[in-house]
Formats: sequence, structure tokens, C-alpha cells
Amino acid sequence: MIMNFIERIESIIKPLSKAEFARKIGIHVSTIALWDDEHLPKGDILQRIHKEFNIDLNWLLTGEGEPYIQPAEGIKQGAPVDISRGLGRSVDMLANVLNSGNHLYIQMVLSVLSAFDSAVTHTKKQAEEIARLNKEYEELKKRVENLESTAPRPKKGVAA
Repeated sequence: MIMNFIERIESIIKPLSKAEFARKIGIHVSTIALWDDEHLPKGDILQRIHKEFNIDLNWLLTGEGEPYIQPAEGIKQGAPVDISRGLGRSVDMLANVLNSGNHLYIQMVLSVLSAFDSAVTHTKKQAEEIARLNKEYEELKKRVENLESTAPRPKKGVAA
């Protein structure tokens, strides 16, 4: 039996109430009632569901495949990936979906791409902020060392 979108959502939140699920992904509980096969969550919400519950987005959106993501063998978080291997195939798949004329599939692909773009942009901004703060820290550390090395030392036995 193929489940519809809301049935798939309900199947992954079984141990939780809808309110707890909504809180975990940062939405109002009433938002869940708006979802169905014609009205899907926005990409950023799909990304939060994916991240919080380790849910495969293809399964969530289409009901195909397995609900939970299995880690790919040999791929480690943060390891460089050779995108040239799958880029051509990915472009072909994207073109196929966009040329299908199926509004629902196109909406799903664009929502997922938007969510991933948002996640990557957010991660890049965090990395830039960390680099900026590290540089600032190193500069302040040098200034403190400079001040300490040039500050007059109190003489022994003399109160400062």
C-alpha cells in the first residue's frame, strides 16, 4: 500500500505528538494540517525533517525507496567528493524532471534544491564567521603579548 504524504509524516512521528514534531522542526503545529500531496512543506522545512529524523527526502516526497537514510559506504562527512562523476547524470535527471511538465515533481525538486542551497550557504557563512573570529583572536592575543612584554614590572618589595 502506497502512503500519501501526510501518512508518511505520521509514520515518522509515531512516538511524538504533532506538537512535539512541530517543535523539533521549528514550525507551528497548525502548519502540519496544511500539508497534503498537493501542498508540500517548503524546502527549508523538508531539510529540517530530513536532518532531525534522518529521513530520505525521496521517500518523504514520493513514497519510493526506504524512509531512513543509510550512510553510503566509503563516504565520510567533510571528505572531498569528486562531483564530476555524478554531475552529468544529475543534470540529466534534473532536466528529465523539469521537462516532465509534472508540477508536483518540479515543485519537489525546486524545494529540495532550495533547502540544500540554504543549508550550504548557512554553513559557508558559519565557516567565514569562525575564520574571522579566529583571526581576531590571534590579533588580540598578539596585542596582549605586546602589552605584557612592554609593561613595566613592579620592583620587588614595592607595593603597586
